[in-house]
Amino acid sequence: MLAKDVEQKQRINNTTFFSTFYENLSVINSDPKNPLFKKMDAALAKLTDKHYTADRKWRYSLEDGGRMRTWDELVATRENSDLSKFVIKKDDIDQSVLEQAKAVEKKLKRLRMAKLSKDLFDEIIDEMLKEKKTLMEMMAELDVDEQAIFDA
Repeated sequence: MLAKDVEQKQRINNTTFFSTFYENLSVINSDPKNPLFKKMDAALAKLTDKHYTADRKWRYSLEDGGRMRTWDELVATRENSDLSKFVIKKDDIDQSVLEQAKAVEKKLKRLRMAKLSKDLFDEIIDEMLKEKKTLMEMMAELDVDEQAIFDA
């Protein structure tokens, strides 16, 4: 069940959890007395392929059979790291959000202009009727009373 659980995990949040999974599966896989001897190769391969990323390689070493690196090893290799591989950057401005904001702003401007032009007001009322909006929704969006809508 542990192997199945590890294979299905989307992510492992913690290097200690990764270490525990890897070490336990390795012990089960390498013990000749265990009935699952050499049957965990697929689970170990999937665990290392999916979860042994650059974020974990700096702290955890699989080359030695799986162990946490010591403080001295971390200090010795600190110059080899590339910060751009580890920093999570926020994406640039999302264009779809900007487009939605522009569309909403344009709609609001049109609604404000409807108060000044009777033809535009009538056109907006017709559009709202086609969209099957209720009287309350129309009143809320246009900020008018019932009589103005009935007059249109």
